[in-house]
Amino acid sequence: MTKDDLKGFDKAVKRQEALAQNSKDLMTKTKKSFSADLGVEENEISNLKDGDELILVRASQQRGLEMAREMERYDLAALALIVKAANDIAAQGGYFVSFADQIICGEGAADEVAKFRHYLAAAAGKAHAVYMASSSVDVTTSIFTDGVLAAGVGLGIKRNGYAKKEPTEGDSIIGICTSSTAGIGIDIYSKVILEDMRNGVNDYIEELDEIAGEAMITPPPNYANLIQKLYDSFDVKDIIPISKLGLVPDIAAVTGGEDKIKIQPSDWEYPKIIKLMQKEANLTDDFIIKHFNAGIGLAIIVDEKVELPILLELNEMGVEAYSIGKIIK
Repeated sequence: MTKDDLKGFDKAVKRQEALAQNSKDLMTKTKKSFSADLGVEENEISNLKDGDELILVRASQQRGLEMAREMERYDLAALALIVKAANDIAAQGGYFVSFADQIICGEGAADEVAKFRHYLAAAAGKAHAVYMASSSVDVTTSIFTDGVLAAGVGLGIKRNGYAKKEPTEGDSIIGICTSSTAGIGIDIYSKVILEDMRNGVNDYIEELDEIAGEAMITPPPNYANLIQKLYDSFDVKDIIPISKLGLVPDIAAVTGGEDKIKIQPSDWEYPKIIKLMQKEANLTDDFIIKHFNAGIGLAIIVDEKVELPILLELNEMGVEAYSIGKIIK
């Protein structure tokens, strides 16, 4: 890379880090405070019981949304937002309900909402999310403003939630593999794959066997059923969707710091798009696990004694999973 390339790359990295630090992706609120904040009467939200807790998750993928608009693939970006919220809520022991309105649709938005309504309907179906009727929630309109997909707020119900345990030294970290980027590091992908390699968002990349933009904003898998099965079947301490900052920082946010975990990136294979990034920009493994999901969609923290049984069970289920690290402090 030339000096100018390095400057541009550094800017992309810094912008990505700034976006990540300014992002408040996850908020948990009680039923009372949630209703008060939205100005919603409690009886407007159906199917709630005494003791239920509402979970509010902010899912944002702004750079990916610009790309989706250029590609005319709002369905991908919509699905990414929906599944990210569903995974985060499931990891807290909740059930995904829908997207709540966060932004006011501006002039001209109604036509665009109607135009892309079928995309959102398809996205909701693919997410396999549990939807409940509520006059305060409308998944077909809440994440559009002037026809441009924007930040969304996912609403979930937590009922008899799973009791999580504090990670301790020696615990194992299991990683569930994914080929999705989950929108993490989108600015760095754009700098290398689009600018440096001189690709357009709709250009086919032979090494990926995929369209450039689609490879960069492919939605993460829906892990809700898998998360529930893991919590129900094993002594799992915590489950972390890797969908916000990167593999290391997402796990560190739960464990209390990056110095408390050790990730061994040589233990699994990166997806094609990350291999391409590594080749073109000479990225180190340490950089990749910090700024991207590194091909891991879900991290599971368990006592090392149950690591092997869980890996064997996942293998029988057809889920690609590996031991990717340890809790060291």
